[in-house]
Amino acid sequence: MNFSKNKSFFASLLLMFVLFLTPSCGDDDGGGSSDLGGSMTCKVDGSDWTAQLGAQAIRSTTVNADILTISGSTNDGSQITLVINDYSGPGTYQITSTLTESSFAQLVEDVTSVCSTTLGQGTGTITIDSEGDTYEGTFSFNCANLASSGSTQITDGEFDAEVME
Repeated sequence: MNFSKNKSFFASLLLMFVLFLTPSCGDDDGGGSSDLGGSMTCKVDGSDWTAQLGAQAIRSTTVNADILTISGSTNDGSQITLVINDYSGPGTYQITSTLTESSFAQLVEDVTSVCSTTLGQGTGTITIDSEGDTYEGTFSFNCANLASSGSTQITDGEFDAEVME
């Protein structure tokens, strides 16, 4: 594996965690609303999941890789993150079950429940239909819970993620 490529990949992932796991500031009406835009929905083991805090996209370019990270978060802190490590434009990217995967996805429900496709723990697809001020597309994946032997199915995923600058 290329160290520079992996370093950029993990730096992008860390940035997404910092952005979405920090509390958001709502307005004074107590409604917990957020100025973040975009949308993300899916089914988690058959149950509806909606990113109430919106969905955002960050595209970072390094010497060795063009990385697209899309993430959506709920009011209770649950987050889905999709990462395409060799992004080259609209199309379908495979989440593979190998140690050299170029794309991965994860569901973080709380600090004790992280379900990830990293390190050969799942498969799926991320499809980017359009790009510009937003990235629109679909996703589905299965992932392993990193703290237990369980797995989770993410299906019917859709996103319209606003580009963060």
